[in-house]
Parts: sequence; C-alpha cells; structure tokens
Amino acid sequence: MKGNRIEKMIVVLLLISGVVISLIQFLDNRSLWFDEACLAVSIINRNFFELLKPLDHNQVAPILFLQIEKLFSLLWPNSEYGLRLFPLLCFWGSIYFFYKIIKKQFNNSYTIIFALFFFIFNPTFIYYSSEAKQYMTDMFVLLSVFYFTLKDYNNEKNKLYILGISGVIAVFLSNVAPVILFTCGAYLIYEDFFITKKKKIAPFLILFAVWLSVFSIYYYFFIYEHPTRNYMIQYWSEKDRAFLPCDPFRNFFSFLNLKRCMIQHNLYPDIHFFIYIMHLLMLTGVIKIILQKKFHLLILFCTPILLHLFLSALWLYPFSYRLILYTMPCIIMFCASGFNYVVITGFAKLKITKYCFISLIISIIFLYHFSKYQIEQGGNIRESFKFIQRNICEDENIYVYYFATPGYEYYNSIGFINPKAQVLKGKYNRYDARDDFNELNNLHGKTWLLFSNLVDCVDEEFMINYIDSLYPKIKEFKTVGFSAYLYDFGE
Repeated sequence: MKGNRIEKMIVVLLLISGVVISLIQFLDNRSLWFDEACLAVSIINRNFFELLKPLDHNQVAPILFLQIEKLFSLLWPNSEYGLRLFPLLCFWGSIYFFYKIIKKQFNNSYTIIFALFFFIFNPTFIYYSSEAKQYMTDMFVLLSVFYFTLKDYNNEKNKLYILGISGVIAVFLSNVAPVILFTCGAYLIYEDFFITKKKKIAPFLILFAVWLSVFSIYYYFFIYEHPTRNYMIQYWSEKDRAFLPCDPFRNFFSFLNLKRCMIQHNLYPDIHFFIYIMHLLMLTGVIKIILQKKFHLLILFCTPILLHLFLSALWLYPFSYRLILYTMPCIIMFCASGFNYVVITGFAKLKITKYCFISLIISIIFLYHFSKYQIEQGGNIRESFKFIQRNICEDENIYVYYFATPGYEYYNSIGFINPKAQVLKGKYNRYDARDDFNELNNLHGKTWLLFSNLVDCVDEEFMINYIDSLYPKIKEFKTVGFSAYLYDFGE
C-alpha cells in the first residue's frame, strides 16, 4: 500500500511539474521569432472573418486555431501572452490525455512514470508549448482523439457521438486531422473485426462519412487551390528536403536516415549511449507488440508516421521537424512498451530495489532533457527595438532586413515601438545576396539596420563586412538572434 502511495505521489508531482515548467517557459515571454511573427501579424491586424482568407507572409494555419488565437489576443491584448496561451493550454491537455492513454496501456507504475518523464521533460515539447503556432495543437488533437478511440464506453452510441464530434472539431483545429482520423478509423475497423468480433461496420461507416463530408467541405473552402501551395512546395523542398523521394535508388534511404535523425533530435539529447538505449527500447517495444499480436496498437502508433511519409511522397504534406512533432508521443509509446518489458522481466532477476532502478533511469532522463531545454531559447528582437528607440535621432532612417520585417510589423501593430523616422522594409530576395547588397547601396544618410540572424540563410557577418568596407559604422547593438547597426550611407 505504501509503495502504491509513493508511485501515485510521483505521478502527481510529474503532472504538476509539467504544468509548472511549461508555465515558466510561458512567463519568460521571449520575443516572437520570424515564423511566429509572420502568423501573428495576420491574427493581430485582421478580424475573425478576414482570418478565413489567405494569410499574410505566405502563412497557413487551421481555421479554428486562428479563430481561437484571435479570441485570446483580444482577451489579452497587445501581448505575446495572448498568442501563446492557447498552445500552452494544448500542452497541458496533451499531458492529461497522454497520461490517460499510457495508464490504459500499462499496469506497471514504473512504466507510466518513465513515459511521463519522457513526455513532460522533453525540451522540444516544452519549447513549443509557448510557440504561437499550431504545432502543439496538432499533438493535442492526436492525443485527445486517440484517447476517445481507446476509451471504454458503456454505450456504443456514446462512443460514436464523441468520436464524431471530436473528429469534426479536429478537422477545423489541425491540418493533420486527416492523418489522425484515418488512423483511428483503421483502428476501429480492426478492433471491430478481430478483437470484439462484432463485425458491425454500418455505424462506423456513418462515422467515417461524417468525417469525410466535413473534411471535404473544409478542403473545398480552405485548401483547394490555395494561393500559397506552390510557394510552400518550393520552400519545404529547398529548405528541409521534406518530401520523400519515390525512387528507392535515389536519395530514398538518405531521406529516411535524415528524418530518423530529425525524430531523434525531437526526442533525445545528443548523447550517444543514451540514444542507443532509447533506440533499443523502441525496437524492443515494437517487437514485443508484434509477438503479443497487439496489432491494433501497431496500427494506432505506426500509421500516423507512415501515412505522413506517404503524403510527403505525394507532395501533399511536408515531413519536417515541426510538422511531425505531433507524432512523437507514438514513438514514446513504443519506448515505454520496451521499458515495460525490461522492467517486468528484469526486476525478477535483479537484486537491486525497484525504487533505486527507476530513480536511476528517471534521473538520467531528467538531467539530459532539462539541460538541453535550458539552451533552447528564441531570439529577443524587443531589446534591439528598445536600443534603436533610445538612440535614434530625427534625421535617421531605419532599414529592416526581410527576416526581421514580420517582427517589426507585429511590435509596431501592438504599439511596442513608435518609430518617428522613415522605415524601409527589405524585400525577400530568395537568398540572393546581390539583391540584398543593391538594397543596401540605395540607402541614404544615417540609417539603422535591423537584422535577424535566426534564419540559417542569412550570412549577417558577410553582409556587415561588406558594408564596413564602404560606409562608416557609428553604433552597433547585438542580442540573442538580432542585431542593430547605425551607418552613415552619405548622400
């Protein structure tokens, strides 16, 4: 009895820790970085109806997500907190549903604790819990729909109603809803034919028809012939090789290895022996599920990743770092399954106590994950704005480099900055430095240059060295991710 109380106490402390740590990250209130600011500009400057139209800066986000973000931005106006509150709530909801799922899958308390540590102290999850984008919402949708699929119901109709409603909401709340709903549909069919053996397919066909009808409507109004499609395809193919090559003899396996490393980066600290341990646990978990013939779990946790890969091969949805974040709980479930097998078989032979063993594992995960979390922070464009406003004179201009433009537009919209000088916005030159130099050479008089070095393609040092060779530098200021310079470009 005492052991059970201790285990329950550890679980409660873990759940509270997940809320507290993500809240600390939220309250840190880092500046919006480029990607967040691109979306925030539309949310701040448009009304609810206008958010149904294509967004500024080639942004794409689910309609319901945008509406909720707009609502929170009005409830908490002129603040990054309003934009990041909904992703934070989605992370808290994800913790809850993840806990309910692993509790249903595993009776072993130590496995539940292991999986919770893996999820809650994951630095990537914590970082994106306060990102004003839809990535944490995608994870919330996957875990909530999975939970409603696995949940035991007293009445079959209640199950269909809840899944129907949650599926409809998912379509409007997440761009990966088709992947999630297809996975749940495959699970329900397998369960009906091979587990319960009821073979009553008609109610599920009605459920699938509702999901498909709603998605068809959503697709027609908000996805079909979207003006950003070609841009997005070019962007993701150039930036991150986000589409699976169909030719097995040409970059196919290198692509898979690249994405394996990407998933690994999302989940594990970059410590070799730790990575090997987690890979071994994951492989053990998959093999154990197959040997136990729990193919319904294999369907549930493998399908989202495989289907997402298939869609990327068709150039329909990129398979990339942030866009696959929602599938990471599936990987954790396999690792937890492998850990569960090790615990059950190992404790019978090991002479060390369970608490010592579990404490050792948990300590390793906590220390490595949390140390990485401390490093992973965004930039601070606000400090650059403050410096410019304190030092700018009436006869000076401001040039905002393209990748700092969304941040400038957002903070200007909420009244954080009020530049009295003329503001020139740089154009997107498709990474061609010659066009950037032409823009800079056309500047006149004393001009502040605001740069963002959070984007990989920006070689700020190269550009500044070029300007230094031609024009006198008067002042400079550097902070995390951003920098400001004052030059005299003459007449």
